[in-house]
Amino acid sequence: MEDHPWIETTATVAACELIKHAPRIRTGRIANFEMPDFSRYAITFTYHTHGQEHSGQYIAHADVPLGHTFAITYNPENPEENSGSEDDLTFHPFRRRLIVSAAIVLILLASHWFRHR
Repeated sequence: MEDHPWIETTATVAACELIKHAPRIRTGRIANFEMPDFSRYAITFTYHTHGQEHSGQYIAHADVPLGHTFAITYNPENPEENSGSEDDLTFHPFRRRLIVSAAIVLILLASHWFRHR
């Protein structure tokens, strides 16, 4: 089977959804403050290949206006595969391993602390 080079096309932002925002800390004093901005947006985009519409999604740290266009490439053998999408927007495997590892360390530390109190 011959590998075909990916084809460049224009993608258009179709939706922008806030998925995480910065918490506001209320101290009860005059000087309330906000934590650093950890806002994340799920950006959905569409693109057309051979008369068919396809879509993809990625995470951005800023709001992207609807209708914004940008270049992507797609696999001509499987047009749903594109260079603009992220594989797993909600929980990358690295994050999962990091969280599980941190949980194990916390359990071991708590266990050690309780045994030696």
